[in-house]
Amino acid sequence: MNPGAVKDHLKSESYSLNKQESTADKLKRQLGELERRVDKYFDDLDGVEEMCKEAQAKVKRLQLRAQAKREIVKKDAKIQAKLFLQMKEMQEKLKRMDVKDDHETPPEGKNA
Repeated sequence: MNPGAVKDHLKSESYSLNKQESTADKLKRQLGELERRVDKYFDDLDGVEEMCKEAQAKVKRLQLRAQAKREIVKKDAKIQAKLFLQMKEMQEKLKRMDVKDDHETPPEGKNA
């Protein structure tokens, strides 16, 4: 065999081994990267779940506040309606009293 050819062949074998080793290293590196990404994904997922729970709690609080405000508005409307009716009744009574007073008191010009 030609010594140059043997040298090239050995060089080729050495390159092939280095290439296989670098491929294995590359795969290990990719596997490590994928594992880090998976860990980050699950951490992010935990964060999203926590945000969802917080949002649900906030929605519940807002619903309870809105319901309380509706109840207050209803009660306030009932009170205003009662006050309005009482004022109308008072006005009617005052009008009737004024009419009775007009009939009971003689005019000032007729007494003299």
